[in-house]
Amino acid sequence: MSLRKPIIDKMMRLDSIMRKIDGKDHSNDRRLSLLELRTLSFINERKNTKPMDLVNEFDVSPATITAQIDRLVSKNCLKREADNSDARSVNLRLTPKIEETLDKMLKIRLLTYDTIFKNLTKQEQETLLSLMKKMESGL
Repeated sequence: MSLRKPIIDKMMRLDSIMRKIDGKDHSNDRRLSLLELRTLSFINERKNTKPMDLVNEFDVSPATITAQIDRLVSKNCLKREADNSDARSVNLRLTPKIEETLDKMLKIRLLTYDTIFKNLTKQEQETLLSLMKKMESGL
């Protein structure tokens, strides 16, 4: 008997749970999504981030990244700054308020997601991660 259907069903259920948890996060009035937090974290770690860096990191279209940047700018989380070395390009920077609170927001989010992993041993978590990496490499 193939386990494909029950595995897909469980993956879809976990996705649904993750979305519910994501929607219940009250760590910030702006209610940043997990993707928005990942984007801000990526920009924070690299300091001189260009939109194409995000396209490459998240493997999405330039239009998707532009929309994401626009949302973060409108939420006052991100700002575009002219690149002094290339007038056609922009650098993405966190706003001062987000710089102050990003680490706390990420820690709160991680604690929230711990509920999903609380029933797994460290070995089971390592196995799960290994299997997910193997699945991803086949794409």
